[in-house]
Amino acid sequence: MFSSLNSFRLLSPRFKTISMLCFLVLAFQFSALSVSAQNSGGPKLGKPPASNPEASTESEPDSSEFKKPTVKKPTVKNRAGNKSPVKKKKVHPLIPALKIAKESLKSITDVRDYQAVFYKTELIKSRYVNHQARIKFRENPFSVYMGFEGANKGREVLYVAGRNNGNLIAKEAGVLGIVGAVSLNPNSSSAMAESLFPITDIGMKNLVTKLVAQWEGESKYGECKVNITNGSLPIRGGGSIKCRVIDSKHPRKRRQFIFHHTKFVVDRETNLPVIVEQYGFPRTPGQKGPLLGKYVYVNVKTDVGLKDIDFDVANRNYHFR
Repeated sequence: MFSSLNSFRLLSPRFKTISMLCFLVLAFQFSALSVSAQNSGGPKLGKPPASNPEASTESEPDSSEFKKPTVKKPTVKNRAGNKSPVKKKKVHPLIPALKIAKESLKSITDVRDYQAVFYKTELIKSRYVNHQARIKFRENPFSVYMGFEGANKGREVLYVAGRNNGNLIAKEAGVLGIVGAVSLNPNSSSAMAESLFPITDIGMKNLVTKLVAQWEGESKYGECKVNITNGSLPIRGGGSIKCRVIDSKHPRKRRQFIFHHTKFVVDRETNLPVIVEQYGFPRTPGQKGPLLGKYVYVNVKTDVGLKDIDFDVANRNYHFR
């Protein structure tokens, strides 16, 4: 081998050049033969052909079809320009309660008039005053007739906006009724001796309107717990009402909270209010606060077509004269 290399070195430069050219020509021809053999169906040097030609025509499922879509979380840029996840705004617990109350208010607004049995309990000057009355109510003009039952049976009160010089007409039961009917300013001390609110504020619409205003104000602050449940409410005299009960509570007494506990009951079939209860803050934390006011409407009959005579002292079914 060494002798061959020595002999190659001894060759002339011209002979060396010719030999290199011959070697390149042979290499080129060998490469061309390989390519020709592959194109003519001969054995290939690359990937072997598929064993089943028909199967090779079918496309494989795209792997992207099995990938779960990537959900990009919404981001916002802070002052430094860096992206950070968007935080969901917390919903105040009173918002669902407000929605129910506003829906109830809308249902009442669509009612022209109604008859019902009205119960009221209020804490007035450290004592509870209870009233039970058959009520007739008309929205336009604002008209109210109340025929009392229970302890005040025989008492009658009538009020129509724009009539009787803006006064209510009242007639007491029993011995006091001997005086006959009297005309009183709705806001006078005599008219409000047994009531926290004047007769001009009575009615389901006014009741829920005040509740909505209360909860809208309270929804601007924290420290509020709300519980919404469905149930059945028994009625005096038999029967029951399918209702929705909303309880809102404030654990601590604050200047912005008038009531410690508010209870609102709505008829699920008519969407009309049944009960509103308001409790004050307890003297000792953890105890139940005192009941300040309870207002109940049952046996409600809407759009009965009440007439002017239903709110007139001349009605023969009344005892104003």
